[in-house]
Amino acid sequence: MPPPWYDWVTWNPKTRICANINTEQGDVTNFIVAYEYKLRGSWETVAQFDHGPESPYGHDIDEEGLHMDLYKEGQKYRVVRSKFPYVPVNHAPRYCIEYIKRNHGALIERFEQWHNVNRRP
Repeated sequence: MPPPWYDWVTWNPKTRICANINTEQGDVTNFIVAYEYKLRGSWETVAQFDHGPESPYGHDIDEEGLHMDLYKEGQKYRVVRSKFPYVPVNHAPRYCIEYIKRNHGALIERFEQWHNVNRRP
């Protein structure tokens, strides 16, 4: 697997988008696009999209559709399926990155509430 690609989200220095995309003959075979938050010194997953039909725990977005996993306290907490249109696998990583960029505020607000970050007593 190639090293992940990171996009530092400039509107919040505690967040980044991490993408790991594998291809074969120019076609995407599997990918993970994760939105991460630096919490108490380590990077924690906020939300994650993935496609990995060959993995025992992977998902095939052609069969199941695109979905986003939301994380709370380091564990998958909720799966969001209904918001996403059909996206061809080769276009899905870019779609997922752009989705996170467009919706970063709501994703981070929920994550910070769940983890009691920046909350006043």
